[in-house]
Amino acid sequence: MARVCDSCGEEFGTLSRLRLHDCPAEVHEELLAALAGEPDTESIPDRPLTDEEFEALRDDERIVRAEEVLSAPGTENKVISFVYESEAGIAFGMHSDHETGEWLVTTRGEATDFDEVEARHDEWVSQDIERVTGGPVDMDNVGPIAEELTVECSRCGDDHLLSVEPSEQMAEIGLMEYAGYCEAADTPLVETFSLEEVMEQ
Repeated sequence: MARVCDSCGEEFGTLSRLRLHDCPAEVHEELLAALAGEPDTESIPDRPLTDEEFEALRDDERIVRAEEVLSAPGTENKVISFVYESEAGIAFGMHSDHETGEWLVTTRGEATDFDEVEARHDEWVSQDIERVTGGPVDMDNVGPIAEELTVECSRCGDDHLLSVEPSEQMAEIGLMEYAGYCEAADTPLVETFSLEEVMEQ
């Protein structure tokens, strides 16, 4: 029979009188509580964050600022690396391990040094990706890359045209970024893809 979740209002089917389902509101609250102060990595799901979860993170009053650094191409769970400032005035770099999905704190610092924290985190991520991939990609042997891609927007559901944002650093580790804008949500869009996904046939 159909029941309504008290936390999020979503209808779900159950044969039990207990109102149990995978409630996104509760997942978001657990995530936000884990990041409100010193990151409690044990309470964060062992997987990349979905776009919806990351937007909830950005919108919550306990999080002063959050910037995506890297997303996983070709998956629903997107955000695997980000930098954020907690309400305690501390900035942290966070990264989801490529094998276990567990979240790691890569660096930390005062909120006033957010840019420095972000730079240290970027360097850590670059070194980690190089370790995982075995080294830089030889761009001389890579075919032509699509200049534009059409993607379905996770915020409004419409299709948007994204343009390639050339980055030698990203390309050398086998990734390309594409950027656009969602007018409905009034927010920039940045998607990361593997080179194999965006090479023209």
